[in-house]
Amino acid sequence: MGPNLSVPQGLNSTAVRSIPQGWDPQWFSRFITNYLQKADYRNATAGPGISITGTVQSGGTISCTGSFVGNSGDPTVTGTASIAVQVSGTYGGGIQLVDGTYNWTIWDTSGTLNIGSGTSLGDSTKRVTVSPGGNVTVTGSLGINGSSPPSQPTGYGTPTGGAHQGSFAAGTITFGNLAKCVAQLIVDLKTYGLLGA
Repeated sequence: MGPNLSVPQGLNSTAVRSIPQGWDPQWFSRFITNYLQKADYRNATAGPGISITGTVQSGGTISCTGSFVGNSGDPTVTGTASIAVQVSGTYGGGIQLVDGTYNWTIWDTSGTLNIGSGTSLGDSTKRVTVSPGGNVTVTGSLGINGSSPPSQPTGYGTPTGGAHQGSFAAGTITFGNLAKCVAQLIVDLKTYGLLGA
């Protein structure tokens, strides 16, 4: 009788290569331990969000947190058929990408798309949100052409008496109108967050 061989891809002819001529309870015991036991899904190792239950006398059950559902897609948009992760409540399920240390997560909350990051499978901090209406909010800063934008300049008060100045000739504009134009520019830039108090 030959040695027991590992089966990296599951059961194959290796499992029955050394069947004895007569009944051998020890061989049969090793066959169960080395092959059948490992092939039984009730003995599989459950990954994150997956549970496996079952006994020797009953069939097993593999379940996960939430459910995987098929989506036939929006009939008004081509190519939107998908597989979704769906759970109860306002939390719509998510997908996580993990490289061992860092993880990025995409999830849905009450129709809002969230993209967040974390470490070591811990909680994710929101970095980007997209509302059902398409409004995008970014936590942090957006880089342009590989460069991060400078920090917000501060120290600007809020001038009064500003006014949007229409077309004018730079050489003939009055000092008062120019001051109103500068005041309005400061107000507008502060509104958009480009200048700070």
